[in-house]
Amino acid sequence: MDDVESFLAGVYARMSQAKPDVNRTKFSLDDIQERAIAPISHELQMIMDESSDSENDDTEREPAISTNESDAPVDEEPSGIDDDESALFLQTVERINALQVEIEQRNDATKAIVREVADLAQERKQVQTQADQHRIAVNARKLELEKSTQALHAARKDKEERDGQCSELDADLKFAEKETRALGNSMRKMMKQQDKVDDAISSSKTSLQALEARVKESAAGLRQINDAREQWRREARAVAEQLKQARDTADRVVARNDEMLGWD
Repeated sequence: MDDVESFLAGVYARMSQAKPDVNRTKFSLDDIQERAIAPISHELQMIMDESSDSENDDTEREPAISTNESDAPVDEEPSGIDDDESALFLQTVERINALQVEIEQRNDATKAIVREVADLAQERKQVQTQADQHRIAVNARKLELEKSTQALHAARKDKEERDGQCSELDADLKFAEKETRALGNSMRKMMKQQDKVDDAISSSKTSLQALEARVKESAAGLRQINDAREQWRREARAVAEQLKQARDTADRVVARNDEMLGWD
C-alpha cells in the first residue's frame, strides 16, 4: 500500500513537472510524451509486473491490466490469493486505472496548453514583428532626430556667426552714425558760413553795382576829358602850326632884311 501511495505521489510530482513553461516557444507533444508520460507508463507497467510476481509462483500470470478508462477491471481472481491480497490488488488496479484516466486528462490538458502556447508563440511572433517594425520606425525617427539635431546645431552655429557679424555691423553702424552726426554738425556750420558768405556776396554785389555806376560815371567823365584833351591837342597843333608859320614868316623877313642890309 505504501508503495502505491509513494508511486502515486511520484506520478503527481512528475505530472506537475510536466506542465509546460509558457515562456518557452519550442516544444511539442513528443517532448512531453518523452519527458513525463512515457516514464509514468513504464512505472505502471513495472508495478503491474511486480504485483503479478508477488502472487503465488504456482499460479498463472495475471493478464495485462488495461490502461484505458473504459476497460472494466479484471473480474477473475487468480487462484492462491487470499481476500486481503485480492482486495489490495483490485484497489491497486483501480488506482492505476484512475491514474491512467488522470494521465489522459493531463495529456489532453497538456495538448490544450501546447495549443495555447503555440497561439501565444504566434501572437508573440506577431508582437515581435510589430516590435521589430516599431524598432525600425524608432531608429528611422532617431536618425531623423539626429539629422535634425545636427541641422539645429549648424543653424545655431550659423546664427552665432551671424550674431557676431551683426555685432560688427552694429559697431560699424554706430561709428557711421557718429560720423554722420559729426558730418551733419559740420554741414550745419558750413551752411551758416555759406549764409554769411551769401550775405557778403549780396553786399558785395550791391557795392559792386554802386562801383559799376561810379565807374560808368568816371568813364563818361573820362571820355569827356579825353574828348576835351583831343580838342586841346587839335587846337595846340593848330596853334603850333600857326607859330611855325609865323616863325617861318619871321625867318624869311629877317633873312630878307639881312639881305637888304647886306649883312650876309
